[in-house]
Amino acid sequence: MLTQRTDTVFDFWSTIGQIGQLRDENDRLRKEVAGLRQQNAEFGRAETENVTMRAQLKYAQANPQFTLLPASVVGKDLHGLDDYVEIDRGTLDGVLPQMTVVSPDGYLVGRILNAAERRARVLIVTNPSSSVAAVIANADGQAEDVADGRVHGKLRMRNIPQNAKVKVGEDVLTSGLGGNFPRASRSVSWPL
Repeated sequence: MLTQRTDTVFDFWSTIGQIGQLRDENDRLRKEVAGLRQQNAEFGRAETENVTMRAQLKYAQANPQFTLLPASVVGKDLHGLDDYVEIDRGTLDGVLPQMTVVSPDGYLVGRILNAAERRARVLIVTNPSSSVAAVIANADGQAEDVADGRVHGKLRMRNIPQNAKVKVGEDVLTSGLGGNFPRASRSVSWPL
């Protein structure tokens, strides 16, 4: 009978010890999970950066006529009123007002509005004060017009000839007329 009681007391203290070990192991596993989550997030950022750099390289190789300078967006209009972004390149990098800005895969973003030594403000092409000479080319011909920026991130082409056969979803390209933006060597889709 004494053996049973000592076994019960021993089991009780053994269970208490196991609870402490389980808590320690649980804490260790929580820290390990947190570290793995952070590592996974870092891998995700690296993968995104890798995809962006591959797109930049592909565009640069397809368009050797352009001098390209990679940049990152470091600020943007938080109120949605001015339609601009700021990039981490400036006059020290050779960035000047009126230069064209494209996305890593070659889509027109806008033009440099002003530049400081290490930053530049980009006027987004959809800004209501922005416009670009554009062309819609398809098997039925070509329609040229000016694409004007509109509120809520849209572009509008108002003077497309009535005989032009334009379909929703067709690509709109910069025409190179007007001198603000170079002629597109690839298609750029914009909602009309």
